Amino acid sequence: MSGPLAVPSERQRHYERGATLFRAGEPGDHMVVVRTGSVRVNRDLGDRQLSLGVAGPGDMLGEDGIVGDVHTTTATALEPTDVLLVDGPSLEAMVTEDPVLAVRLVLALMAKLGAYQERLALLARPSAGRLALALARLAEQIGQKDEDGTLIPRKLRDLAGDVGLDEATLGTASTVLVRERLVRVKKHGIVVPNVARMYEFVKSSDAVEPSSKGAEPVRPHGA
Repeated sequence: MSGPLAVPSERQRHYERGATLFRAGEPGDHMVVVRTGSVRVNRDLGDRQLSLGVAGPGDMLGEDGIVGDVHTTTATALEPTDVLLVDGPSLEAMVTEDPVLAVRLVLALMAKLGAYQERLALLARPSAGRLALALARLAEQIGQKDEDGTLIPRKLRDLAGDVGLDEATLGTASTVLVRERLVRVKKHGIVVPNVARMYEFVKSSDAVEPSSKGAEPVRPHGA
C-alpha cells in the first residue's frame, strides 16, 4: 500500500491481534492511519472474502467511510496495532493547511485504487489462471532459490483468500497446475519450476479454462 503519511496524534486507538477495526456495511465517519502493526483488508464475496492487501505503518484505510458514509471493506488487525482515527473535518483542515499533504493523499488514494482494481480484475480470470498468476507474482516477490526452481514459502491453503477461491476450487486449480508441471508441492512450500512458463499459462487460460477431469484434486491443507 502507500507510504508513510504524517498526521496529528489525537484519537489514538489500540487493537489486539484478531480485532476488527471496521466491517463492510457499517457506517463510517473516519479513516484510519496505521502507526504500528499491520491490518488485513478484505472485501466480502458472498460466503467468502477476497484479501485486498495488508496495511502497515503509515498506510491509510477506511477512507470510504468518509466519502460514502459506509465502509465497503472489513479491516482486521494481524498483530497488536496502533492507529489514528481521522474524521472528515479534520482531514479537510489538514489538506487545506498543507498542500503537500493534499498531493500525497491523492497519490496514495490513486495507488490504492489501482491496487484494488488489479485485485478485483483477478476475479475475472478462470480459477487455474487466477492461481497461476498469484503464484507467479509471489515467486517474483518472495521466491527463494530451490533445486527445482523457485520456492514460495507458503502453503496452498493460505492462498485461498488471496485469490478468492474456496478450498474445493483451490484444490482443483492446483491439480491443473501440478498436472501441467507448473508447480510442485513440497513440505516447506510451493515450487515454481519456471516463472516465464507460468505467465504463458496465465495468458492461455484467459481464453480457455484447462480441464482437470480425471485428476485427483490437490488438498490445500496438505501443502
